[in-house]
Amino acid sequence: MMRRSSDEPEKILVEDAAKDWFKDPEFVAEFAALREEFAIVEASITARDEVDPAKKPSASDP
Repeated sequence: MMRRSSDEPEKILVEDAAKDWFKDPEFVAEFAALREEFAIVEASITARDEVDPAKKPSASDP
């Protein structure tokens, strides 16, 4: 097991953080209000990938 140095920040998985975020009704409302914008961004990325597959990130990209 690799030990982290004392100056290295603790890593938190976004999935774990989201569990807490979605318990907050204000966060849930704001997230829902952005649903349409998320859909637009997703459609734009999908369209870009269909036009130029070379720009599609690979599984090895960070």
